[in-house]
Amino acid sequence: MNSTFNPFIVLLSILVAVYVSYIVVGVCLRIAVSRSKAAYIWTVCGSISMGMGIWSMHFIGMLAFRLPIPVYYDIALTAFSIVPAIIASFIALFVVQRRGGWLQFSVVTLFIGLGISAMHYTGMAAMHMTPDIEYKPPIVMLSILIAIAASGAALLLLSFQIRQNRVNPKFKLLSALIMGLAVTGMHYVGMFAVVIPADCVSDPTGGINLDRDVLLVIVTIIVVTALFLTQMATILDKAISEKSFYQAVFDAHANMGEGLLVVEQNEFVDTNQLFRDMFTIPNRPLTTLKDFRYCFTSGDFARFLLWVNNYRTKSSQVVKEHFQLKDDNLKRTIEVALTCFVYLDKVRHLLVFTDITDKKNAEESIKTLNESLELRVEERTLELKHANLELNQSMKSLKEAQSELVHSQKMASLGSLVAGISHEINTPIGIGVTAASNMDEELTAITNKLADGTMKKSDLDEFFHHTQESTTILMKNLKRASDLIASFKQVAVDQSSDSSRTINLHNYINEAILSIKPQLSKTQIVVSNTIDTTIDIYTNPGALYQVFVNLIQNSLIHGFNAQQPGKITISGNRVRNHIQLNYRDTGVGISEEIQTKIFDPFFTTRMGEGGSGLGLSIVYNLVKTTLNGTIEVIDEEWSGAHFEITLPIISEETNNA
Repeated sequence: MNSTFNPFIVLLSILVAVYVSYIVVGVCLRIAVSRSKAAYIWTVCGSISMGMGIWSMHFIGMLAFRLPIPVYYDIALTAFSIVPAIIASFIALFVVQRRGGWLQFSVVTLFIGLGISAMHYTGMAAMHMTPDIEYKPPIVMLSILIAIAASGAALLLLSFQIRQNRVNPKFKLLSALIMGLAVTGMHYVGMFAVVIPADCVSDPTGGINLDRDVLLVIVTIIVVTALFLTQMATILDKAISEKSFYQAVFDAHANMGEGLLVVEQNEFVDTNQLFRDMFTIPNRPLTTLKDFRYCFTSGDFARFLLWVNNYRTKSSQVVKEHFQLKDDNLKRTIEVALTCFVYLDKVRHLLVFTDITDKKNAEESIKTLNESLELRVEERTLELKHANLELNQSMKSLKEAQSELVHSQKMASLGSLVAGISHEINTPIGIGVTAASNMDEELTAITNKLADGTMKKSDLDEFFHHTQESTTILMKNLKRASDLIASFKQVAVDQSSDSSRTINLHNYINEAILSIKPQLSKTQIVVSNTIDTTIDIYTNPGALYQVFVNLIQNSLIHGFNAQQPGKITISGNRVRNHIQLNYRDTGVGISEEIQTKIFDPFFTTRMGEGGSGLGLSIVYNLVKTTLNGTIEVIDEEWSGAHFEITLPIISEETNNA
């Protein structure tokens, strides 16, 4: 049986398919930007609209199919054929918003294509024909493959647009054409698979025959109205969502002191209140970027437009620039930040305006301050150079004074040494003189007896006896005097020399104590030396002598009151690779406050009472610099003064090496 197609109705079916595809793109974008609940609602409503659109295209295409006999349709089966289309649409919209692998994509595409094919052939089955309609299997398979391919193409296009979150109008129309032609292509290829026998008639049993023109108008109006309402809903929801989005952005910046402007191309889309307050110009509403010529100076306005045009295509970059407002006594400076973003398939630009006048003024103030500070630093540096020169000169003078003081201290020690020599040598010399005088008297007496002839043998024996005793006494005391002179001579040489030699530490400290015996004899202070007698040390004896003499004299002046009995103990032992010496007295002790200043030059608690404030300062410098040791005060405030001296052990061979 021959069949024909009404070209007008065929064209109408294609337009409906394209319109459906166009609406579906908008629905997909609403699903992409909506929250979970809203997205689900849009998925359900969109699948119903999409299913109705595809079904209507199929139904209108069926109405374009003309046979020379009246055709009756099974109303229930015809209505049911819309279900596969809605299910396939729901699967498409549900999956398109999720990212899956190619396997998932292929399975979903297969089910959607089979769903559309099921809708088509269910609708064909609704035709009551006797005998039954026959189909050409190859063409049927081709139509199913076309349905699957069309589904895949549709999914790819929708996924791409959703993931880009933007749709170029031309691309959107091209996508709709491809999807519409693919769906109609499947339908009409499927129609060419139909083979109707020549003796075939339509069975009116259980079927209904409606006027084609009336049915065409009713279906077209219902479906187009439904699709139009869907489109209006997407546009309205888009506008509301866009307004809410901008309001949320504005609210987030409400307390940041920034004016916000959203533009599309050169036209204003939305602004916040702070922007309107910042750029309020009487009788001149701002609606485009070109209106900023009323706000910025002429030079800055041209620079502003050029800056915007240069950076408006860089969507991932935030750039900032400064512009000067004109006719402003305050000379305000505005910082403008520009960034590009895409929302609801449109490219927009966000400009953030910040009044940085105070910041710029502060920067200028800091710059001026820095410049003046640099000048002040230069002046201060010059002053410090002069001060350093003066300080160096003072240090030089101080070192010379210190050297003179050390020399004076040495001279004082030599004076004390001379006094000690006179005191110590006095005794053996006096005994020697007495012995010599006694020998002279004995010699005179024996000479007189010899001259008178009255000398007896007993007288001569007595003379020899007394002479022998006197000679022995004289020799011992002269030997004692000789030893004392030799010892004091060595000490005197050490005081006048900076050379080092090996000494027995115990014996040398005894000699130092002996040299100040005249001072000690006027007090009730006993000095005890308990240093290990086996310790020999290579050191500067003169410095060591001066250290302990100064310590003893410091104790006599500051540690004890007049005629107060007391004791000074000097002890020492070898500790690993150094010698530790401890000087203790039983005097009044040293308070914690004084301990921190005791080695300072000219510090004394007895100024004008015999204290110069230099004794312990000289001790400290001699121990640190000449003897290469350390000295510290041990806190024993209530048990007298305690100084701990540590000296390195250096052999003469090591020093010479």
